[in-house]
Amino acid sequence: MHTLLSFLGKSRADSKHGYRTANYNFNGTLKETAYFGLALTETIRPDKLILIGTSGSMWDVFFQDIQNEEHVLVLMEAVENNATTAELLSPCIPQLSKHLGCDVECLIIDYATSEAEQINLLLKIAAKLEHGQHISMDVTHSFRHLPMLALVASRYLHTTKDILTDNIYYGALDMTDQNKKTTPVIELKGMLKMLEWTDALAAYDKDGDYFPFAELYRAEGQKNAADALEKAAFFEKTNQIGKARTPLKIFRDIDEITPINSLFIDELNQRTNWVDGENFAHRQISMAQNHLNKNNYLRSAVLAQEAFISHLVHISPRSYNDSQNYNHREDARKTFDEQRKKTPKAKRSELQNTYKILTNLRNSLAHGTPPKIAELQSVFSDEQKLQTLMQHCIDTIRQAIEKGQTE
Repeated sequence: MHTLLSFLGKSRADSKHGYRTANYNFNGTLKETAYFGLALTETIRPDKLILIGTSGSMWDVFFQDIQNEEHVLVLMEAVENNATTAELLSPCIPQLSKHLGCDVECLIIDYATSEAEQINLLLKIAAKLEHGQHISMDVTHSFRHLPMLALVASRYLHTTKDILTDNIYYGALDMTDQNKKTTPVIELKGMLKMLEWTDALAAYDKDGDYFPFAELYRAEGQKNAADALEKAAFFEKTNQIGKARTPLKIFRDIDEITPINSLFIDELNQRTNWVDGENFAHRQISMAQNHLNKNNYLRSAVLAQEAFISHLVHISPRSYNDSQNYNHREDARKTFDEQRKKTPKAKRSELQNTYKILTNLRNSLAHGTPPKIAELQSVFSDEQKLQTLMQHCIDTIRQAIEKGQTE
């Protein structure tokens, strides 16, 4: 199901000559009309056309050739008096639908000058559309603030009803070629893509997930980049940070730049520059901080503890230090924990105490049970206390990683 939403502007018909026409250029095909939405409907052939306008919009533009019919004369008078209603439009719709070869529906709206009216417009449009369908929009004749609302509508409809906006069209009358007497048709789908990429960046900043970018790269035809990001996303989601490094290096080495990804490639490179570091403990502790910022306490605790173990393996004096090897990690963890237990409580370092606190927090968060350390039980009744304690643990571990400390 594909529906075209076409916004009507205010009636500006000349009393002698009617509405001004333009010769719109659709990729080499010219269509002369007073209302761009008519030519667009003939070009893209939607299943349904929804005309959206106020009580004073140019509703009569569709019936200039049949002005002798009573219901059309009544409508024209209503347009002049800013008094168009759904009841007046109803008898005119069958003729228009037959002429265009698709279902037609008319929607009377307010001027959408206030926040309440703008929200009401979105709700009215959403009520006319089916879940999961495709739409296009025509903002040529609309009031100048409505194209911005159209962009918002596109995101709102996609989020609430999984509706995909194929394109937004604008017949640029002010850009008419005076020599050729043709008016360009501008497709604004690039703006929709920019919003999608911006959303993907926000999603990454929220939870460190590369997958939304993978989908966008695939849509751009960049399969290698998409595959690399998908693999990296999977490995990071399953806490296999080391394995994420290889696909991310592949992604960073791809030099195929498109206009849209050129806006975001620097941001992506900055967010993936951890792959060039000596170890990925830095990446794990950064992810722990990111999840703490989003109140994802369990994943933050897991990543913070794993970051410290990765750090212990990396600086281990033993002959093996593969931080992706389970046995190496267990050996480093046990060695540190045994040393901590041998140290009298009064002489234990802040790092040793932090590790024990973090282990208890992680276990309690994972199993939903109270901490074994009595002093920690109160933090599970006060989010601010938990935030503060988790932040202290992350800061302590980050300092140890940066300074190469084990005590």
